[in-house]
Amino acid sequence: MRYSGYLLDTCTFLWCLQSPDKLSSKAAAICQSYEENVYVSVASYWEASIKYYNNRLPLPVPPKQFFHEEMRRLNFSWLPLEAVAIDQYSSLPRFHQDPFDRILVCQAIAHQLVLVSDDSHITRYPVPIAWK
Repeated sequence: MRYSGYLLDTCTFLWCLQSPDKLSSKAAAICQSYEENVYVSVASYWEASIKYYNNRLPLPVPPKQFFHEEMRRLNFSWLPLEAVAIDQYSSLPRFHQDPFDRILVCQAIAHQLVLVSDDSHITRYPVPIAWK
């Protein structure tokens, strides 16, 4: 199967910007590549916004400014949340308890993307992972 790009999970996107030392060399190369199709889900933006406004995610500026500026700077693309991904949600095993991470798995499957994540729960899903 041919994959059409990479989908960064929420932590990977934030580490890319704030803690690049937490990234694997493969994840760092993907984050720094301007030639690859690198996507960030609107679900990650939603998750980070919730955490920010509940004082659980420190950001230098509000999420609206942070995400939009960094997405432009890094030449990443937004991945919208569409019905084609949500259709898979109910049949996805509950290996992972975080609904946002399960949404990312559904999006990666639906759009044939490689998920960039170090989350061990995600490796149990039928989705290619780029990390090590």
